[in-house]
Amino acid sequence: MKTGDSLRILHVEDTPDDSKLIERSLRQGGFAPLITRVETQSSFVHALEAGGWELILADYTLPNFSGPAALALYREAGLDVPFIIVSGTIGEAVAVEMMRAGAHDYLLKTSLDRLAPAVRRELRETVIRRERRTAEATLLLRESWLREANQALAQLVRMPIFSGEDLEAAMRAVTETAVRVFGVDHAGIWTFDRDRRAIVGRDLYAAGTLRHESGRELTTAEHPVFFDALDHNRCVAANDAPADVRTRELDPTYLKPMGIRSLLDATIQSRGKVIGVVGIDHTGPPRIWTDEEQIFAGSLADLVALVLEAAERRRAESETLSLQEQLYRSQKLEAIGTLAGGIAHDFNNILFAILGHAELGERGLPGAHPVRHHLQQILSAGHRATDLVRQILTFSRQRPPERKPIVLGPILLEAGQLLRASLSSSVELRIIPASSEVHFEGDASQLHQVIVNLATNAAHAMAGRSGKVFMREEIVELSEVTARSLPPLSAGPHVRLTVHDTGCGMDHATIARIFEPFYTTKPPGEGTGLGLSVVHGIVTGHGGAITVESTAGAGTTFQLWFPATANRVAGAPAGSAELPRGRGERILFVDDLAINAELATEMLEVLGYRAEGESSPLAALARFRAAPLEFDLIVVDFRMPHLNGLDLMRDIVALRPGMPVMLSTGSGVALDRAAAQELGFCGLLPKPFNLQTLAEATRHALRTL
Repeated sequence: MKTGDSLRILHVEDTPDDSKLIERSLRQGGFAPLITRVETQSSFVHALEAGGWELILADYTLPNFSGPAALALYREAGLDVPFIIVSGTIGEAVAVEMMRAGAHDYLLKTSLDRLAPAVRRELRETVIRRERRTAEATLLLRESWLREANQALAQLVRMPIFSGEDLEAAMRAVTETAVRVFGVDHAGIWTFDRDRRAIVGRDLYAAGTLRHESGRELTTAEHPVFFDALDHNRCVAANDAPADVRTRELDPTYLKPMGIRSLLDATIQSRGKVIGVVGIDHTGPPRIWTDEEQIFAGSLADLVALVLEAAERRRAESETLSLQEQLYRSQKLEAIGTLAGGIAHDFNNILFAILGHAELGERGLPGAHPVRHHLQQILSAGHRATDLVRQILTFSRQRPPERKPIVLGPILLEAGQLLRASLSSSVELRIIPASSEVHFEGDASQLHQVIVNLATNAAHAMAGRSGKVFMREEIVELSEVTARSLPPLSAGPHVRLTVHDTGCGMDHATIARIFEPFYTTKPPGEGTGLGLSVVHGIVTGHGGAITVESTAGAGTTFQLWFPATANRVAGAPAGSAELPRGRGERILFVDDLAINAELATEMLEVLGYRAEGESSPLAALARFRAAPLEFDLIVVDFRMPHLNGLDLMRDIVALRPGMPVMLSTGSGVALDRAAAQELGFCGLLPKPFNLQTLAEATRHALRTL
């Protein structure tokens, strides 16, 4: 029963107020009770005879009647509706006695909050009992009607294929059994297509040739009367099918070509809906289909329905498992992302110290000094570690992209120069930019990383053999049909990058997992398993799509699509080899790690600034409070104990409105320059940074003065 449906209740109660309390309780529980109150035996009997009750409630003690007497009359009438005692005087022993006598439940009037749940439960149990009795009665009737056919049906059910996953074998067994039991020439199983525009032969068996076929169609548009008959009948039993008004539409398309004279079609029903038919086709003189034959045909159809439902259930379970795996992967990604953000701050602080001191050390040595080589190796290894952190933060979606209108061609050519210097001479690299420039919103550094990752993977697929890697940029116009197959793309102009190699290729199992983080086919120590997951994260983060096609032994092709934009690349100022230098401006650098504060101070002094470092944010705030006009710029770390960078900035600005404060962070927090400015910072300095980055960020921050 749905919430709000009316509920006809016969209430044995002598107190109207109690009846109203019960009505109110049921309404609060979601019912719409229609209560008839009686308080004498004669009125109760009369009400029982009138019928139509869905629930009986009874007080235990009344002046001229009683709950036990009402229960006895109810049992005598043979009613199958819930009978519940609701009384203020009943004790536990009496309640047990009433339950044994046939009452379904008992409640105290002081506990009416239990009434609605109890009624709902008992109504549900009543439905279950009725359904069970109906099913049992149907089964008994079928046993009496189909005594001869039961053996064949039982043999069919006991066949192992009906408990397995071979749906086609189960259908063949049904059609063969039908032909044998009915003694006909043809039997078939037909099911509706997805749009219900036709029924399609799933298994059509011919006794004469012992052949099973499939694929024949009967459209609803050509045979509307026949399909209407299927919708309104358990079986369509046409003794003379060419003349029967329900089936004569089939004569030119099906009956006459097959030589069929009599037709028996039992509908396959699932969840109250006709999904197909089991068709028994008789050739020769007209045949009168008996009730027993129609029932047996229905039994076969029911069996097919069970087989189809089992197949659908297995498919749904498979999809559920797939969704569970996706959820698990998503949770794993989220956990890794949380871990990545947690370690990024500390790791980038360490890298900043390593790279900063190495860079300063290299600048202080003459060009031919033997130590320069070692410092350059430290810088190279540190940059690789920085790239690894960036990859982790990218795939965990904690590193925000810096989007602006870009053209892919120059990025492709620049990446190609890097790749040619690093790829084996046995690998031929061919790059074909688009003939015209089309812009799209993107992060140039991330797209450079995508190109390098895909090309490097392609080169590794050669496994030391000679081969070719092709990278081609094209401007394509996606149709609505194509765009629907590439979510989240929409119809319109796109930039497409194709990366193809002639390497070893991949099998289907590998393709299914290549974008999973930490999945790699490389030997231990030769791959992190992050490359393609990072590629996938970057492409989808750009609102693009990526596909892969590969055959083991025949190479692999990746295609990446990016939506074009009408915006254009803003003109960049002419670059200079010289670092932007300061003019003696006073800068306070606040970082809870003293080594970082000291290093940043030294780097700022190299750039021409008067810098001081402070490792305590509270001490830095106290110093600024004492002399708020002493500094031109303050740089603060994001994560610091006692007072984080955001709170420190707000306290500083409260003391001196307009004071420029730049945020320096090695955290994986999703923050870009625009977001930092929205929070009130004048700029963003991500760690680890070098002299060039520090010089440019500082000069930009000071320009805001």
